[in-house]
Amino acid sequence: MAWTVEQQLAIDKEGTSIIVSAGAGSGKTAVLTERVKRKLQSGIHIHQLLHNLQVK
Repeated sequence: MAWTVEQQLAIDKEGTSIIVSAGAGSGKTAVLTERVKRKLQSGIHIHQLLHNLQVK
């Protein structure tokens, strides 16, 4: 998938938590899924991740 600059920054951000806030259909879930996938591939254990998705 081709990510926007902002999406890629959110995916690649290290050492801190992130908040992804954007309009409907903008790829928020895909960005968070890619971020988790990359964390797991880098060796981080699933129990070290806290993923909180809230929709309104």
